[in-house]
Amino acid sequence: HSGGVVWETALFLLRYLERRVLPGLPAKPRVVELGSGCGLLGLGLARLGCQVTLTDQPCALPNLQSNVKAARTTAKVHALSWGDAGDVAAVCSQGPVDLVVGSDVVFAMRFVEPLLQTIEALLQGRSGCCWLCLQRRDPDAHALLLQKAPESFTVEE
Repeated sequence: HSGGVVWETALFLLRYLERRVLPGLPAKPRVVELGSGCGLLGLGLARLGCQVTLTDQPCALPNLQSNVKAARTTAKVHALSWGDAGDVAAVCSQGPVDLVVGSDVVFAMRFVEPLLQTIEALLQGRSGCCWLCLQRRDPDAHALLLQKAPESFTVEE
């Protein structure tokens, strides 16, 4: 489904961030969206004044780039395979990140630890935060996320 489906969690998270999180961040915060897919969440944040970098696997980038162009935003698009040091370094080289976001990015156990490593690397040395909005598509992956995330982050459900 990479890049071809709009998950409803993207809409929920966009509205939540708009109302509850963005007002407490610096003006024009730098945001990285993980697993952007078609880009709804990140494009919405760009429309709200955020400096957004949309990321996904290389196979999803053509559709994502097309959507950025159609939306006429200043959002950037980058390949980012979770846990890939080169991809993470390329995104980090654009400057410090205030906010990392993702919707429905926990769907298989094998991706949980690389996802958490990527979030930690993007926020390293920053007071930024991460917001994920998830459906329990794979109960074991969801449980692993809730088990592993507190090792590096303060977690609120």
